[in-house]
Amino acid sequence: MIEPGVIDFLKKSTDVELWLVGQVRITSALRKFGERVKPVPMHAWQHLPDLTRQVDVNLAPLTLDLDFNETKSAIKWLEAALVQVPTIASPSQPFRTVIRHGHNGMLADTADDWRNYLELLFSDEKLRHKIGEQARLDALENFNAEKQGRRYLDILDQTLTTEAKSVTAVNVSRAIPDEKPKPHPLEPYEMTIYVSRPIAKVPTVALRSDAPLEFQIPAINGLNLRLDLLFATHGQAHAEALVEVTDSSDGTILASAESFVSEAAWSAFDLQLSRRAKALLVGVKTMPGSEGLSNHIALWADLSGSYKQMGKNYPCAPCMKLWVQEEGGVTSSLAAYAAEPINFAQKTIARWRFAHYIWTVRGFRSLLKWFADTVRRIAWRLGTTLQAIE
Repeated sequence: MIEPGVIDFLKKSTDVELWLVGQVRITSALRKFGERVKPVPMHAWQHLPDLTRQVDVNLAPLTLDLDFNETKSAIKWLEAALVQVPTIASPSQPFRTVIRHGHNGMLADTADDWRNYLELLFSDEKLRHKIGEQARLDALENFNAEKQGRRYLDILDQTLTTEAKSVTAVNVSRAIPDEKPKPHPLEPYEMTIYVSRPIAKVPTVALRSDAPLEFQIPAINGLNLRLDLLFATHGQAHAEALVEVTDSSDGTILASAESFVSEAAWSAFDLQLSRRAKALLVGVKTMPGSEGLSNHIALWADLSGSYKQMGKNYPCAPCMKLWVQEEGGVTSSLAAYAAEPINFAQKTIARWRFAHYIWTVRGFRSLLKWFADTVRRIAWRLGTTLQAIE
């Protein structure tokens, strides 16, 4: 299916080469293009990134009527994404899972699709780079070691059937949020981290396009910053959010950025302030078209601090990581971001919202599992306290 489309494209684009990597046979139709079709021998995996970053577009065709291909992984997209090379792939189940067509890759089903998408990417360098950058962002956010480790832990947890092993699995799973957070895979190491709230406990109220969710961040010593936010999309595969940073003294917008967001994934917003300000206010809202009854986008938050929406204050501070490109090497005080105490009623409401989220998004069984884990955790703490008293 791919060959007719590629041949049509090569006929029109005489300055483009086709590299066939590995055990790929050059057909008689492709031999007509002479040296423009280059066979590339198989490379050791350590050298594959160097090879991949030399191409402009990565092609990943598969025969769609084979069950075997439907069970393969999307490794060809992942390897190219890590070096910011956009991929055009067949719409097999693994590729459909990771590729958001037109955003972090392309899905081609027919010969016309392959030709049209090749023409589009080679004619628009800006789009080609944008898709490659988004692919790398998605790859690092959704397939980093920490998330993969959690997936493996879930698989192991499902295979344990005895009561003793089930208790062990719960203890291991529960210990993860209490461990020291692993470095974010997209951390800009040339920047200084000012605020880090990586552990999420409850979703905020739904974001809106006409009323941003607002919270303060400390005054920073620099104009370049990046804000990482952890989103809850209530089961939606893709959504888009907008972040605006304003001067809280006069309401002037100093910077804005937008990004695609997905469930329980960190989304990065790179911002460059137009000027300094003594107090900064962050507003987060959905992009027009990202709202709807089935698309309640929210932020994950922890039970400290507060945020505001539609003039109403809510407990919980949105989970975020604030990175700043410092000027002069002087770190500003974080006193302005001190946590605000919340009472028992507010905690109860926040935890009820979390339970409702689990029920509506992950189902009743997940809610029961969360409730059972909570009971076990309380029982364990009570037992530990009683032992200490004795």
